[in-house]
Amino acid sequence: MTTILFAVIVLFAALLQTISGFGFALLAMPLATLAFSVAAPGVMGVRIAAPLVAMTGFTLYAVNLLRYRQALQWHAVNRLALAAACGIPLGIWMVATVNETVVKLILARSADPLRP
Repeated sequence: MTTILFAVIVLFAALLQTISGFGFALLAMPLATLAFSVAAPGVMGVRIAAPLVAMTGFTLYAVNLLRYRQALQWHAVNRLALAAACGIPLGIWMVATVNETVVKLILARSADPLRP
């Protein structure tokens, strides 16, 4: 059941990515974390959802990179790669050391920025 639920989440997030050009992880991570927490409490959560979403997103982005490689603007790619190189270690540290409840609260706040 969890596999089917994750596949539906990935399909919906990929559809959002296709329509808007971004947003795969923004939608997939909170929904996958919630789905895994409900489907198997205490077993699955952020520590399982984060690598699954990352690997699924990597696959999606690799396919798009191959498809649109002629249209790449290398100056913009270099700036984004630098920002990612700075942010990825912080994300890995958070998943490895920060309490899962705190990570879920951060995800919830990022999903609803208008909430006071």
